[in-house]
Parts: sequence; structure tokens; C-alpha cells
Amino acid sequence: YKTLMQANSSASGMYEQMLKNLSDISASKDMDAAAKAAATQNQLTYLRTGMTMIQNMNGITGLVTF
Repeated sequence: YKTLMQANSSASGMYEQMLKNLSDISASKDMDAAAKAAATQNQLTYLRTGMTMIQNMNGITGLVTF
């Protein structure tokens, strides 16, 4: 139970940070459309990688479904 709760907290924190980053990217006046698209894909890759790491470290499944 404790492991699952910690994994959930970590995953939630990563997701919230990714949403903030996507908002910042979207609002940036210094980036063109191509740079925003690349930065968005990087954020999704970082999230997927982080969720996979949490999943593997804690022996749980179902975090990475996107």
C-alpha cells in the first residue's frame, strides 16, 4: 500500500509539472510553432520515461498508457 501511494504521488507530481511546462511553452512569445511542437514532444517523452521508471521501480503496471 505504501509503495503504491508513493508511486501515485510521484506520478502525480510529474504529471502536474508537465502540465505547467506545457502551459509555459504554449504561452511563450519567444518560441515559434516548430519550437513549441518540439518542446511539447520533449515533455511527453520525459513524462513517458519518468512514468516508466516509476512503474518499473515499484513493480506496478498501467502508468504508461499514452
